[in-house]
Amino acid sequence: MSGTLTTGDFKVDIKTNWDIEEKNYIYKHYPSVFNLNKQAIIYIPSNCPHPSKKFDDHFEMITNNLSSLLRLSSGGSLILCTSNEHVVNISKYLNDETSISNNVYTQGEKSVSYLSNKFKNDINSILVGSGSFFTGFSIEGKSLDKVILTKLPYPVPDDPYIELISQGYEKNDIYQYFTHPMMLVKLEQGLGRLIRSNTDYGFVTIFDSRVWSDDLVVSFLTRNGYLLTNSIKRVQEFMEYNENHKMKIDHPIYLRDDLRIPVIQEKLTTIKNNPTNSTKSEYPMPKSEEDAKEHLQNWLKDFCKKYKDATDYPPLKISYSSIKTYRDCYQKAVNYCHRKKLPLSLVNESFPFSNEQQKKSLQRIRPNISGPVISSRMD
Repeated sequence: MSGTLTTGDFKVDIKTNWDIEEKNYIYKHYPSVFNLNKQAIIYIPSNCPHPSKKFDDHFEMITNNLSSLLRLSSGGSLILCTSNEHVVNISKYLNDETSISNNVYTQGEKSVSYLSNKFKNDINSILVGSGSFFTGFSIEGKSLDKVILTKLPYPVPDDPYIELISQGYEKNDIYQYFTHPMMLVKLEQGLGRLIRSNTDYGFVTIFDSRVWSDDLVVSFLTRNGYLLTNSIKRVQEFMEYNENHKMKIDHPIYLRDDLRIPVIQEKLTTIKNNPTNSTKSEYPMPKSEEDAKEHLQNWLKDFCKKYKDATDYPPLKISYSSIKTYRDCYQKAVNYCHRKKLPLSLVNESFPFSNEQQKKSLQRIRPNISGPVISSRMD
């Protein structure tokens, strides 16, 4: 797997993001091939109104400064927004503002590939987008030497994914372990659009004063090598210097053997006594609806019995008689694994699916109960 690590402690990141214990993975770190301290600078105005509490004032702050920021270089600009509303409003401002003559491309007007090609070939154009443009969007050279973020990319307060993975956590813990780290991941992904080669240089603007009051964000940015400033003059000096000196950063060369990932024998280390997993159903296909109920109930009884002592977490109490459909059975099995802190893949490996279409449908099911409950038993 791959992922963006943000806290500076990879053990915390891997545990929070994927719930994997240190003994169950091999970690390898490779320094960046870029020198962000020389190739990039981040400008954060210190007097930005709060983007959520003073929405109109914040938007006015952005529009009042866009024109001067765009004039700091002759290259292209990527404006990253956290909402479609911002995308629409900023694009409208750019098209209406007479002092801005750059071509403006807006997410949603055409396909992503079409917009990317137009933006790449139109050296001093402006692309306004959100979502997918934070990741997987790579433009080298002068076509993209300015990235502008309208605000820190916090997830929405009622994000269903955060609600799912943070069940059982207190509100402050949810912010600390999920909301804030997820914002840092998206922030780093957005910043990563700027420097794509060892000859690139440019600047990022973040219209969010909360950066300066959040030590974790400042530490995260500086740890990655970025220069931070609240002075537009400092940004101008940085850009002028790099335009007058051809930028080329020497970077480390990694041999294939350095990057080789070792083959790890697949095993379920969290399960005691190493129970055997079967990918084939041991039950004959039912011939009637009544047979189907019995068929599913018997499978689930055996499944729960098999993994009852696999972990120290107490098992989930299940009413087998309430199982009437394949979906009922699959949901209860998934909930059982979730409460026992077992991998959900165990269900998929042995569940008696009736056909491939049903398999694809049921595999989308996720737990709908709270997480593991600490046992009160005394050893």
